[in-house]
Amino acid sequence: MGPQNNFTTRAQEALQQAHQLTAEHNHQEITSLHLLLALIRQKEGVVSGLLQKLEIPSGTLEQELEEELRFIPYAQGGNSATAQIYISKEIAQVLNQADKEAKKIGDEYISTEHLFLALIQTPSPAEKILNIYRVEYESVLKILKTLRGTHKVTDPDPESKG
Repeated sequence: MGPQNNFTTRAQEALQQAHQLTAEHNHQEITSLHLLLALIRQKEGVVSGLLQKLEIPSGTLEQELEEELRFIPYAQGGNSATAQIYISKEIAQVLNQADKEAKKIGDEYISTEHLFLALIQTPSPAEKILNIYRVEYESVLKILKTLRGTHKVTDPDPESKG
């Protein structure tokens, strides 16, 4: 998954959760939908706080993503423990964009909000859904600024700091 060391702990957990969701659904590729669902399910995470501020019902969004996941063809016959799981091209783009987002803000680590900002901007099924809910890059950025103040992400555990 590229250099693991530049993801915050929460971001790594979200990526692992996305991997798990992919395996549970017998899918072969981790997609933007898996990642977005993983981010929303982090109840203490930044993303669920953002959704609250945007007044987006995360429960409804979660259900919608689960519906979408049902449309992804699943791997036939392979048992999910041994099946190889790949990173989809769109996730590679999302991670790349997340890295840019972190650098833009001056953060040293990629955190969950960078992943979320990247999902909003990378053309994908997740981005389409976020669009329907009118999740806009600028408004998310604004909320993030008020949530974070002047804090920079300079270590892997910024989310655990009060």
